Amino acid sequence: MKGPARIPILFFMVLFLGTPLRLPALEIFSVSPVKVFPGQVVQVTGGPFYAGVKVVIGDAEVVPQSFDEKELSFKVPELGEGEYILFLRSGEENSPVFRLEITVKPPIVYSVNPLEVDECEMGLLEKDIELQGDHFQRGAIVLLDGKVVPSARRSARLITMPVGDIKGGNHELQVVNPDGRQSLSQGFVVNDQPEIFSVIPGEDHVNSYELIIEGKNFVQNSQLLIDGRSILAVSGIPAQTDIVRYVDCHTLIYVRYPYSRELKQVSIRIVNPNGKQTPLFTIAAP
Repeated sequence: MKGPARIPILFFMVLFLGTPLRLPALEIFSVSPVKVFPGQVVQVTGGPFYAGVKVVIGDAEVVPQSFDEKELSFKVPELGEGEYILFLRSGEENSPVFRLEITVKPPIVYSVNPLEVDECEMGLLEKDIELQGDHFQRGAIVLLDGKVVPSARRSARLITMPVGDIKGGNHELQVVNPDGRQSLSQGFVVNDQPEIFSVIPGEDHVNSYELIIEGKNFVQNSQLLIDGRSILAVSGIPAQTDIVRYVDCHTLIYVRYPYSRELKQVSIRIVNPNGKQTPLFTIAAP
């Protein structure tokens, strides 16, 4: 009795297991929003959504950022402006189609970092200038005062620009996308104003001594004025004449031949070739 009773059950199991399991049809109930821009996140409801489901927009295939059985989200890829067919694909099955309208926003520059660079530091910066914003398309370029400069797009929100030979003064930076849309101008400053921070004693000789002038934005042919008198970079006639030596953009060395070792007030000023000059810096020196 027990043997024959098992046969129908076993036959039923074999019949069931031999039948392919058919999943419910892939559906889309809603897409929100339907008017979007590249980089925007879109929510799709429907289902059932399983691992491996992909979003197809035009010819682009996108992996969802997140999904569960009834809802998924994805980021709109960088596509040109226009209307696209959107559907979901799971294996060989496709969902019904929806229409998605992509609009392209102009680039926006929120900040420039650093916003100001000393001319003295232009060749010493360890990192590029960063333009942070949004809607930077692939192929976006940077304009410096209306002229294209080298740059690299790191993401839709970041472009870097190597520090080149930029003249001192106020400048304007803009990002231009391949579609011609451009950002509003952002200011960028190369500070070429010379400044004296300190004057300290250097080597002392029998009939002369050094004053080390420390500051910023000194150039090779900066003019040193001592009590209004211009000091040359080479010895004159007579041989014991005050001279100035340029060390780097932070340092000048003034070699002084005093008439006596009695202290007196000495005024120091540096004038750059562009006419910009430091305020008077006064010390007590022989």
